[in-house]
Amino acid sequence: MDVFKMKCLVRAAETLNYSQAAREMYISQSAITQQVASAEKEFDVKIFEKDGKNIYLTEAGQIIIAGFRNILSTYDSMIVQAQRANQMTNELRIGYHGPMNWGTFPALLAEFKERMPQIRLSVCTDHWVVLVQDLNQGSLDLVFTEAKEMERYPHLTSEYLFQDIPCVCMSPKNPLCEKPVLFPADLERENLIMTNSIQPSISMSTVIDGFIACGIDMQRAQIVHQPQIAVTMAAANIGVTFIPASFRVEEYSNVVFKDLVQDLIKMDMVLAYSEPRLSKAGHAFIQLCRGWNFQAPC
Repeated sequence: MDVFKMKCLVRAAETLNYSQAAREMYISQSAITQQVASAEKEFDVKIFEKDGKNIYLTEAGQIIIAGFRNILSTYDSMIVQAQRANQMTNELRIGYHGPMNWGTFPALLAEFKERMPQIRLSVCTDHWVVLVQDLNQGSLDLVFTEAKEMERYPHLTSEYLFQDIPCVCMSPKNPLCEKPVLFPADLERENLIMTNSIQPSISMSTVIDGFIACGIDMQRAQIVHQPQIAVTMAAANIGVTFIPASFRVEEYSNVVFKDLVQDLIKMDMVLAYSEPRLSKAGHAFIQLCRGWNFQAPC
């Protein structure tokens, strides 16, 4: 019994009209009749009975048509899943947090695209905590994040990339620009702007605890939800903000960055993924990242 014959019989059962079923299946009425006769011979039962000009399903026919519907539903679902799996194999969905040129990210994507031009790349940017949630749910294949965000998802895998530290971002008009480096005590009188996600982030909570341990009063910090907002406010001389040192890129040309001398706050950047879901393209991207210099000048 082939799939097309099953579909013909199901349409005949749903319309109870051989002519209409034939039109909907784009075949002749005699072809529908032949399909019915062939199936009845194969199963050795009557599937349809005639009552004058009308047809109806026999009890055996009802059982067979119900079985056909289940088989066709499974068949259609299998096709959709197979096509989706094939599409995912040819697509790589990557998430990261930060400015456009973070970690020489565009150069990394360009190198990968040159090596594997058949792979369609898509990129998502969001907070670390949100990106790892999306990775866990399967809407992303690879995520650049901070290592502590992985604590909630022990079944996910991560590759260590590099260690980052916070720096201070401020307006060129700020007098602190004259100092070669900054110490936590230099920030006592500054308006502090802190980036944090609306959703609780293990990484940022740890960073805030580190600032407090350094003697910085984080209770008076103004919280915003995007690093670009914090940098814009710093450029306007509304206050100073903290960003990872790897976020220092040319697109933030209207601000000044100063290293913050401290030993308590370090961020381990990793590339996270789900090993069972990882495609060949994902493995190739990980291999490229293992030899990549994420701290090179942009």
